[in-house]
Amino acid sequence: MTCSSALRQFVSAVVPRPLVRFVWNAASDLKDLPRRFSDDTPPQPWRLMHNVGGGDYHRTGRYFADKIVEQTGLQPNWSVLDIGCGTGRIGAPLIQRLGEGGSYTGFDLSASAIRWARKHVASPSVSVQFLRADLSNTEYNRSGERRASQYVFPAAPGSMDLCIAISLFTHLKREDAQRYLHECARVLKPGGKVFLTAFLMNDKARQRVQDGRARMAFQPLDASTYTTDLKTPEHAIAFDQGEFFNWVDAAQLVRVSPMVPGNWSDRTRRGDLQDLVVLEKPVRPAM
Repeated sequence: MTCSSALRQFVSAVVPRPLVRFVWNAASDLKDLPRRFSDDTPPQPWRLMHNVGGGDYHRTGRYFADKIVEQTGLQPNWSVLDIGCGTGRIGAPLIQRLGEGGSYTGFDLSASAIRWARKHVASPSVSVQFLRADLSNTEYNRSGERRASQYVFPAAPGSMDLCIAISLFTHLKREDAQRYLHECARVLKPGGKVFLTAFLMNDKARQRVQDGRARMAFQPLDASTYTTDLKTPEHAIAFDQGEFFNWVDAAQLVRVSPMVPGNWSDRTRRGDLQDLVVLEKPVRPAM
């Protein structure tokens, strides 16, 4: 185990997660101050209000919007469901890729994030709505009314062309992830796609974690799930890769292309932190 991994585990063990999150977000907001008050910078939310992720807020949003278009063939008239949309970091640039006839619906468990998105993310030609889902989560919303495993997505069956879930499955427990895959299949049109990121553990990644050669210090939570914090499991969750794709099969979704590995499990690998998976609802159900 590296010194940095040991330090992270020590901090996780002795410092409450809300305090860790507060300090990290406050430091990130201070770092962003010069850019935030620049005349040519669009509005962006304070991380203290809702953890919007690392890196440049607007650049990261545009990056993933471009990647979604590239990987899914997004068309201007598509209906998009953004699962765990947060403040609309990816929704805002993605809406710009939609046109007349297109629609965007985002939902999130953070009330403050949804309020900010409703105020700052809109389009004159695209139907846009942001909805609150009061779901319990040990990292983001401990007092939520329901578990994600009980949630019904705010979309009619067969109404969506694309579901996106970026850095969302990384905060779901096993039963929640299974539910969300089934809900994606329910709301998608035949031929509709899912663009998601996750931490998926295979034998090579497991060995790197054990040797301290991974960026993420995961430890077992149950037979198919790993976490970086046993006290706050949904801070970061990884799934056994084989089990995850069994859940994909059970939801009657199929992989469009091979998984693109992230660099979370290999410090020498370049690219995005999380693994990238693109799925599709078959035009004809499997027999």
